[in-house]
Amino acid sequence: MTVTPQLKQSEEKFYLTDLVNKSVKLNGKKLGRLSDLIAKGNGAPPVVTAILVGRPFGDPSLVIPWGNVVAFSKDEITVNIEDVEKYSQEPPEGTLLLKDFIIDKKILDVQNREVEMVYDLILVKKKEKIYVSAVDISRGRLLKRIRLGFLVNNSPQAVKDSTLPWSYIQPLENISSFSGDIRLKVLREKISELPAEDVADILEVLEEDQRTELFESLEPEMAAETLDATEPRVQRQILATTNYERISQIFRHLSPTEIADLISIMPRDDAEELEKILDQSVVDRVKLIISHHDVPASALAMRKFLAFPGETVVDDAFTRFRKEAPKSDVTMYIYIVDAERHLKGVLDINELLQADPETTLEKIMTGDVVTVEPSTMRGEVEKVFQRYHFRAVPVVDGEHKIVGVIREKDAFKD
Repeated sequence: MTVTPQLKQSEEKFYLTDLVNKSVKLNGKKLGRLSDLIAKGNGAPPVVTAILVGRPFGDPSLVIPWGNVVAFSKDEITVNIEDVEKYSQEPPEGTLLLKDFIIDKKILDVQNREVEMVYDLILVKKKEKIYVSAVDISRGRLLKRIRLGFLVNNSPQAVKDSTLPWSYIQPLENISSFSGDIRLKVLREKISELPAEDVADILEVLEEDQRTELFESLEPEMAAETLDATEPRVQRQILATTNYERISQIFRHLSPTEIADLISIMPRDDAEELEKILDQSVVDRVKLIISHHDVPASALAMRKFLAFPGETVVDDAFTRFRKEAPKSDVTMYIYIVDAERHLKGVLDINELLQADPETTLEKIMTGDVVTVEPSTMRGEVEKVFQRYHFRAVPVVDGEHKIVGVIREKDAFKD
């Protein structure tokens, strides 16, 4: 029996779930996100032969051979290809999709003893190749994946590390099945406390009926954040099984750019039906974003933001913030305005937290505000974010009145 080699200090070690959803870049620009790793080899250990890259706006996934991967780490995944569409294809028959086929699946050891669940795969990079080294079956790894790692420290014996060399296990015959019972037991009490990205990860591994049940239990705002964070395959299934009225409620918490991403992956008939129950001004902006790569700032801007008078004292600003923030689309900055909504300054919420409670906002604001006009095109807006590294940029009209705010994630088209 072949035994998986022991990890040497010169070898790099990765957890598969730490890599999934990382940006994949081509020529310095984002090509998509890592959906899965494709491996081949019935013996031990399997070797990665290609990466599966998911793309936005419903574009087909890319299968990029390992030989075209020029950088691969937890910090950077870069590929070198010329004709992108040449790699738009299904994974080759007989290959192994590591995340899709193995993560969260039950396994058996060589004595036919059932092991509860594979929560992660340990990968080793050796001589520029990636091998599957072992499986992690510890509850601690599951908790860390869904950002409940503090439970590991509170009860280390209950969630102690446990791994098995790949050579000692074999997948069950029904490799596509997944019960989800363990994961859901952990989540029922904690779901509202998890980041949307973690809930999205959970939805992606559940069966369709379980995914629908869990998504329906989310409040509209949480559902919106979660839906935006899931991969297109899951987005399509969720949208197909959710009634239009609930989708309309969820879309109220999304930007036109985010709605455009979702509308673009829906069947045309469904998209047209949904447009009938959305506000016409939103529909117009969404259609513009879908049909044009370079759109004006007015199409990207969020309309609900925090705008306070300069004479407001910090203590009163906190009271107002707590009241208005839940209904605002942009909460990382407070924009200081006069009675006619002329933009006078901006204040980072972190600066507000550190300020003297009796100080007025105009005394602590930044007066020299970088802005864009409604007609500024998306390409120029992107340059503003790249130069200044803001999280949001205000949009002002010809009279310097603030009419909207563009979030960083809405400025860049994936």
